[in-house]
Amino acid sequence: MPKTSFRALFTRRSLRRPAALESIARRPVHPAFLLAAAVALAGVLSAEVAFGQSQPSSSDIAHARELFNQGLHQRDDGDVKGALEKFKGAYTLAQTPLTALELGRTYMQLGKLVEARETFLSIARIPVWPEETARSRAARNQSAPLADELRMRLANLTIRIRGLMR
Repeated sequence: MPKTSFRALFTRRSLRRPAALESIARRPVHPAFLLAAAVALAGVLSAEVAFGQSQPSSSDIAHARELFNQGLHQRDDGDVKGALEKFKGAYTLAQTPLTALELGRTYMQLGKLVEARETFLSIARIPVWPEETARSRAARNQSAPLADELRMRLANLTIRIRGLMR
């Protein structure tokens, strides 16, 4: 292999585009094409933002269901902290209203009222899927009153500053 100096590798001549690319690079791009590409990209990005995440896979749902059931059993047996971890795992895998409701209830049992209220409020932000069950709809209906109840139990502080120039 012939020796090539470092400088020779980075001269203008060695960095030139191949001749086949020269004709493509000089072609003007039609504004309608740019607009169509931008709209398509915005549509994809807004769908991801609107749903927060794509719909979970069937294996994620199965694993989340298993964790959810383990959490219910642990909480019934008195292991509330262990149940919290199971519900968190299930909620991470598949954000459903029912999982969020039980996660919020478990936070309440542990005295974590701020986390519980935020979890109850998050249920309203979960998109409604066409195949949503009656239990999920019931969880949505139960979450708002629980969040309101916790709002009354949480401390709040109002600071009024007087004497400021307007």
